[in-house]
Amino acid sequence: MKPFTIDMGPTALRALWQTGQLNPEDLPEVAAELLISGADSQALRELAGLARPTRDDAEPVLARVLRDLGAPALEPDVACRVAARATAARALSGAISPHDAAVALSALCAACAWPPDLGWFVAALDEWVDVPHERPHIAVQILEECRGLLAAPADATARGPAAPASPVDPG
Repeated sequence: MKPFTIDMGPTALRALWQTGQLNPEDLPEVAAELLISGADSQALRELAGLARPTRDDAEPVLARVLRDLGAPALEPDVACRVAARATAARALSGAISPHDAAVALSALCAACAWPPDLGWFVAALDEWVDVPHERPHIAVQILEECRGLLAAPADATARGPAAPASPVDPG
């Protein structure tokens, strides 16, 4: 499975990088996908050509790519909202599994000061481990929560209402 087979715009790219959801070694493939989709710049071509980049290798090139593509600077809370929505979209498109989405959204929850609407994914991962026979049901619920992240107003994600109930009912 490819790490980022979605229609990722420059704002989502910045948000995923800024929140630690995008690894340096993923950047050449992301850059190649952006080139294939029609985006182009010298920096984007350079990023696509990096072999096994580290953060130190990739960060200055990515900064130029983001500038070239017109990605706006993002406040941390906005980056969290955008990254959460991008991750939810990836899960709903089938680019990542529900479990992988929960892992990413749980990590994002921790990186973004534990917003209530992302805390649910932490509980879902606990249930995934603790109640393995419920995994198919939990996977469906993860996708439903991802739909909820996308349905919420963009300024509500990662700052929203109290967390929903646990993924698996105790009874």
